[in-house]
Amino acid sequence: MAYSFATTLDRESYLNRFAQPLPSTEAWLFGLALAAVAAGFFELMMRERAGIRQTRLLPSEASQPASLR
Repeated sequence: MAYSFATTLDRESYLNRFAQPLPSTEAWLFGLALAAVAAGFFELMMRERAGIRQTRLLPSEASQPASLR
């Protein structure tokens, strides 16, 4: 997020003369996001191997009181 913000503040140093991103800029912008996704998948894989149950973000219908159904 910080790198994206930095590129908006100083566009000239991250773009070529045709207003296209430099290869290093593209590598950082897309590479950091790809690394975050890969780290998330790695965490899921390690949790499965360790036998740690996944936490539910939304409660299931069975766990809600009858008055809320």
